[in-house]
Parts: sequence; structure tokens; C-alpha cells
Amino acid sequence: MKRYISWNVNGLRAAEKKGFADSMLALNADCICIQETKLQAGQTDLELPGYESYWSYAEKKGYSGTAVFTRTEPLSVRYNLGIPEHDTEGRAVTGWSASTRRMRRTVCGALTTGWPGRTRSGIICVPWMR
Repeated sequence: MKRYISWNVNGLRAAEKKGFADSMLALNADCICIQETKLQAGQTDLELPGYESYWSYAEKKGYSGTAVFTRTEPLSVRYNLGIPEHDTEGRAVTGWSASTRRMRRTVCGALTTGWPGRTRSGIICVPWMR
């Protein structure tokens, strides 16, 4: 059985200062999904030995972002949601891998339904996630 971990870090650089890498390696997971990385490309050199990493960054600095670390390289990876108005936010990384019986999809997403004064209910229904 594979072990998956999902963690909303609310800022990866701060989590790194508090031992994020050592904690993740100690958990010995097959796949680690992190949300709310809140960084852009080049703002971290985080590597977890034995893992491949896939990142989706928000265009807005200090906002959103997701990443997947996996021991097994996926057959394919898709970034974002396919919804133009949300694809600037780095909200999802999806990887497809083969198992002995079928294709498996791992989705790492930071999805929101809204906040005061703004509704975003359309983000939850993403056609390719069905």
C-alpha cells in the first residue's frame, strides 16, 4: 500500500525553516502533496532525496501555489485546472501513473469556494477531475 501525505504549509519558506524536509523524509511517504507554497520559481532550492518534484506557481507573489513530491515518476503531469480565470493561481498539480490494474490519478489542489464578498463556486467542478 502506498502512503500519501497532504499538507497545507501556508508558506513553504517558513516551513523549511522549521524542519519541513526532515519531517517529510521521516514520514517515508510515496507521494507528498503540499498546498499554499506561496512562492515563485527560484525562491527555494528544496529537494527531497529520492523524490521527483512538480510545482505550480501563482503569478501573484506570496499567493497560493502547489507542489508534488513523488518517488515514482508519473507517466504525465498536468498543471492548473484548465479554467483560465484561475490558472494564474497555481492551484493544482495532477500526475497520472500506472498500477497493475489501472491508471491512477493523484491530484494536489488548493481549491477554495470563496471568501467574504466573493464567490468562486465554479472552481470546484473541473471537468477533467471527474
